[in-house]
Amino acid sequence: MKKSAQPYPGIHLYSAEEIRSIRKKQGLNQTVFWARFLVTQTTGCRYESGQDIPTTTQILLNIALGSAAAAGSIVEGLRAQPEVPQTLSSPRGKAQRSTSFQDLPFGILP
Repeated sequence: MKKSAQPYPGIHLYSAEEIRSIRKKQGLNQTVFWARFLVTQTTGCRYESGQDIPTTTQILLNIALGSAAAAGSIVEGLRAQPEVPQTLSSPRGKAQRSTSFQDLPFGILP
């Protein structure tokens, strides 16, 4: 698995081996473990086999598996990110409205 540039300072980039080990120590099968991160069992299996884990999933892994202080720091860092553009190009070239964290259904974390 190739390591890309650190997307956010302080974010640990979990390797396939680390994730597999953590999941097994928790006594969870892939379906149950990866469902917490809104990832299918098939995709989780790919990650555990060495496919690059996307930044968004790495962030969720850090929040869920790291310390409370680290999770708080990550959330604060995400809140401090600049506003996203109003439109982004989709893979098919059509413009689509982007969503800021405030627009998401779960709202702002306390």
